[in-house]
Amino acid sequence: MANEFDIFNVSVKDLDTGDRPASMGSDLYTPKPDQGQDGTYRSLIRFLPNIKNPRKPFVRKFVYWLEDRDGNGFYADSPSTVGDKCPVQDMFFKLRNSESAVDKKMSEGLKRREVFYALVQIVKDPQNRDLEGQVKVFKFGYKIKTKMISYHEHNSHNRIKTIIAHLKDGKNISLISDAGTPGISDPSYRLIRNAIENEISVSSIPGPSAFLTALTSSGLPTDNFFFAGFLPTKKGRKSKLEELSKLNSTLILYENPKRLLKTLNDIYSTFNNRPAVICKELTKIHETFYRGSLVSLIKNFDNINLKGEFVILVGKDKGSVYF
Repeated sequence: MANEFDIFNVSVKDLDTGDRPASMGSDLYTPKPDQGQDGTYRSLIRFLPNIKNPRKPFVRKFVYWLEDRDGNGFYADSPSTVGDKCPVQDMFFKLRNSESAVDKKMSEGLKRREVFYALVQIVKDPQNRDLEGQVKVFKFGYKIKTKMISYHEHNSHNRIKTIIAHLKDGKNISLISDAGTPGISDPSYRLIRNAIENEISVSSIPGPSAFLTALTSSGLPTDNFFFAGFLPTKKGRKSKLEELSKLNSTLILYENPKRLLKTLNDIYSTFNNRPAVICKELTKIHETFYRGSLVSLIKNFDNINLKGEFVILVGKDKGSVYF
């Protein structure tokens, strides 16, 4: 199992669960309430993307709160964090599944807890000004992780007012996606446009994008390309394809499995035969490329595994490279 903590350039053991002051010269940022004024630690941090695995902005670690014979509590790391068998977890399930009420009660003390780590930039820290601007590994609990708000095609118009209000209130908000780069074939542009209109600063951190990954791995010309996203499913589909067929560019489209064959046939009907590449599950374990002409890909369509999301690339009309 790969060590997900490699993104921090420290070992799992270095991210200990003990109490460590935030001002220490370590890579771990663990502000404590008693270090702040009136028992409250106030700081402003900005979560940074996990470049190694953008789909996992946080790294999770499992721990236990145990007591020694003298009743002193301490945290203990669970081997299950790195995929190893954990005897404490085995005992927990054994006691919890017992018919004895005493055993079930004892199992509560062996319940595994989650701790999360993420790379952050410390924007403001009045308690430790020397930390401002530094990048640290921030340890936090489940509550922070759950403070998210959904934003998608079906609720974007209603959500924008709420999000803009939070931004005007001085909050920092990260727009993230569960697939690829935010702003590509999604309604993010509406929120970004509203933020700009309200004179709110917007900055973008480059991340993975399916169409660029597909293009650079396709073998088709990359000097001039056009990304068209998803084709219209009904009205305007034919006219859109006719418009795209006139471009002297490598064409890139997104499509779902159910419409893939229809889209290939529609492209062939409008473009005639051209070189094409179909990509699926990019950067994942089942990443696959199907290369050929439109005719050959349609003819051998039964050989395509229709699971996952697809990217279709079509070569230029003139000077195309055929596989």
